[in-house]
Amino acid sequence: MKSVSFYVIISCIILGMIFDVMGAGQRGRRGRGRGRNQNINNQLDQSTSRIQGLNAELDNLSQRIADLLNAHDNTINIIINNIQNTYNVQFTQAENQPPPNDGNGND
Repeated sequence: MKSVSFYVIISCIILGMIFDVMGAGQRGRRGRGRGRNQNINNQLDQSTSRIQGLNAELDNLSQRIADLLNAHDNTINIIINNIQNTYNVQFTQAENQPPPNDGNGND
């Protein structure tokens, strides 16, 4: 009887080693790893979606700023035209020249 239980124990140990080498003992850890990777992938997907949303919002804001600047330019042109027509004067385009010397060395 002792020899049978000894062989059963030895057989179980050998089978355990074989299954461990084959990777059967890694299933649980591999499963948790996949779950963690899936969680990371989900977080990356959420971050990507947020970034895409922020990019769309930034594009929208950029377009609104461009529209406001265009409207601002149009308003200035209307004001200039009104002044020219009302007072019969003509404004000329200023040339790009450096600012005058202010005398305090901050040229």
